[in-house]
Amino acid sequence: MPDAVVTLQKYYTLDEAYIARGFLESEGVRACIQDENLVRVFWLYTNAIGGLRLQVGQKDLERASAILEAGTASVEPMEMGAEHCPDCDGLGTSRIVRGRRIAFLSWLVIGVPLCWPHSTWRCSQCGRIQE
Repeated sequence: MPDAVVTLQKYYTLDEAYIARGFLESEGVRACIQDENLVRVFWLYTNAIGGLRLQVGQKDLERASAILEAGTASVEPMEMGAEHCPDCDGLGTSRIVRGRRIAFLSWLVIGVPLCWPHSTWRCSQCGRIQE
């Protein structure tokens, strides 16, 4: 007789559910995300169905909950702009997009963008712009 499947946790974004499933599968615990395809196609239904359900086998429930507690506690959230500046070694970098206005205006006037927008990084401590 197959093992009963139980819901371990609920998530409201696919990213969070994938990360949790990755933690479990890296430790050898089989897990599945219920309603994954429905949310992928109709993401607005997430609240209506009560979120994505991360499910494991009944026999793996205690081990899976211990893995998730240890895994989420050891992972720190990534800060926005966490790249190091090569000049001052500061962490306060931010992404800027250059050429967006020219591309949009030329597309609006002549129907073809004259240049493509590209991303660069600016350090908030020393002001260096990195191409």
